[in-house]
Amino acid sequence: MPHVTLLVSSANASSVSADKSEIVYRMKPALNIPKDAKNASIQVNNSRIWFNTPNVNSTNNVLQFVMGGSTRTWTADPGLYSLGDINTSLAYFLHSINMPEDAIQFVGLGYTGKLLVHVKATNATGDITLLWSSSTMDTFLGFNTNSDFTVIVADDEESQVANLKAVFNTMSFWCIECHGLGCGEHMFAENGEQAEIIHTATPTVAPGQQNIYQPYHPLKCPITTIGHQIPQISFVLTDQNHQRVSTQGEDWSFTAVISWDE
Repeated sequence: MPHVTLLVSSANASSVSADKSEIVYRMKPALNIPKDAKNASIQVNNSRIWFNTPNVNSTNNVLQFVMGGSTRTWTADPGLYSLGDINTSLAYFLHSINMPEDAIQFVGLGYTGKLLVHVKATNATGDITLLWSSSTMDTFLGFNTNSDFTVIVADDEESQVANLKAVFNTMSFWCIECHGLGCGEHMFAENGEQAEIIHTATPTVAPGQQNIYQPYHPLKCPITTIGHQIPQISFVLTDQNHQRVSTQGEDWSFTAVISWDE
């Protein structure tokens, strides 16, 4: 059985997108699968992906609240946040607008998966209102069905419990898509639509660590592009929603084998 092994890495590829989600793999010489080849396929034998996919991005990074008589907007930088990171970043923002760093704090209720927000209204802050209705961070924190929450100075300190669970783990699994080999005719994604997916991997490590996955039975994806030269292949790293994944500057790689019967 003729075969070709591909060592693919965003660190050494011919071309890589700015966010490193797409690798263009140019082959020299070009790959040529004979037109009479049978059972042509590609399989990924292992993948190495850093688990640093942001759970906060431009779609869910805004928290608005009224403090000091003005509407304040905290826009969190994209990144992979823990609860402690949220509190630290928010405290830094409050400090930057000359407000007490502990005026708004989130507390995890571990037994429920929900968060509690603790608000301290003082003479320095004036009355405080959390504007969930205009905050894109509401779903991430579990407050998207909560009403706006007001604490007045006379009440001093009050808390509000989220109606829903916080969604810190937004990454269920990675997909590697392959464009240029005609792999999409035999693969259907969760929505029932054809997809050029050749590999999936679930994070099994803590955030910030490299996820190394080597399946016992790699998926063999049929190739329909045969009978002519293939100078390059594009590989795209996505999440479970098939949205491109930013690697935050880290490189990802995998080993694949293209084979066919004569």
